[in-house]
This record gives sequence, C-alpha cells and structure tokens, in this order.
Amino acid sequence: MAPKPRSANDQWMPSRVYRGKAAYEWHPKGGGAVRLCALDAKQSEVWAAYEKAVVADQVRFDFTKLADMYFESANFTGLKPNTRKDYEFGYQMLKQVFGAMAPNAIKPEDVRRYMDLRGQTSRVRANRERSLLSTIMAWGYERGLVKVNPCTGVKTFREERRERYVTDTEYEAVLSIAPPMIRAAMEIAYRCAARQQDVLSCQRQHIQSDGIFIRQGKTGKQIGLPTL
Repeated sequence: MAPKPRSANDQWMPSRVYRGKAAYEWHPKGGGAVRLCALDAKQSEVWAAYEKAVVADQVRFDFTKLADMYFESANFTGLKPNTRKDYEFGYQMLKQVFGAMAPNAIKPEDVRRYMDLRGQTSRVRANRERSLLSTIMAWGYERGLVKVNPCTGVKTFREERRERYVTDTEYEAVLSIAPPMIRAAMEIAYRCAARQQDVLSCQRQHIQSDGIFIRQGKTGKQIGLPTL
C-alpha cells in the first residue's frame, strides 16, 4: 500500500507516519497502525518514537528467537550433558519447520502434521522432538512470551520397549576379546545394573574399601558392587 499524501504542514514527519484522532501513528507496509505518541508531542519525540517502533518491528520474534532464549536459560544449562546434546540435535530438525514462524502462530495441527511426517522415518525421534518443542513453548508460556502451548493434546506415538536379553554366550564372547578397560566397564554395568553413562562417570573416589558405589544420574539412587 502506497503512503498517503501529506499536507504541507506534515512534511517533516517520518515516512508512513500520520496524525490520528488522538496520537501520531505509524502505518507499516505490512498493515495496521502503531501508536507513537500524543498529538501535542514535539517533532523530536515523534521521530524518536518512530525509530523505536521501526527497530522493534525489524526484530521479529519467531520460534528461533524463543529457542535461543531457552537454550541460554538456566533451565537448559542445568540439564545433563547427554540431554543437552539430544535437545540440540532435535532442535536442528524443529528449526527447519518452525524456525521462521511466530510462536503464537504454531497450532496443534501443525505439531501433529510434523509428527506424522517425522514418524515416517522415526517415531522415537518424532516423540523426542515433540517433547522438546513442548518444553520450549512451556518455558515461553511461563514468561509471557507465548499465549498457549500448541503441543498440549497432541498425542505421541506408542514406543515398543526393547526387551532382548543378551545371552551368557554372547556376553562371554565379547568379554573375552574386549580391552581391559571395556571388560571392567562391562562387569561394573552387569553386576551393578548400572547405565552406560553412570559407569562412564565413575571416578577413583567411587572405589571404596567395601565396594564400588554409583549414584544413578537419572534417578539419584545409590547402587554398589560389594568387594569380594
């Protein structure tokens, strides 16, 4: 839309700024009207308000901006390293679809469509990325940056648990050819029923006179292998 013609007395005003009924208004090219200041304001005040409005309009608040704010927050930096790494991986996928969208423009049907397409290659990743999207949106909602979490009510895919048991023969076969450090890690994991990350996080002080003690990173539960 082309700018409206001005009167001779209004030639000093910035482009697309006009006198409204009660205030000076800026009419961006995209439409709408932004109130700048009262009609009795000085010319310098009108220009200052106009420049501030233009800058605010140029800094578009999209999903990428919201995600960047979340990743800089204590909510993210306080997570476990593996969780942060997984979030960063999942975000690369989310950004391709939602990055340029305004957070409040993302609807539940958009999330559902994303999951259905992502689920064609990996339902597990689709679930993880929906969870990350929900986490970012919930963080923004609590801070008044997002009006609603579009992931609410969007169902995840059912995941089948892997329950295959490694046989004694398979375990002994790997143990017989593994380097000493791998053999030690395998035995600790097996005898303590410890997760891989918990075993890799073991330090010398965890080896005590009465056994090896591990605090599970996920549950905080203490488990141990008594000294034989």
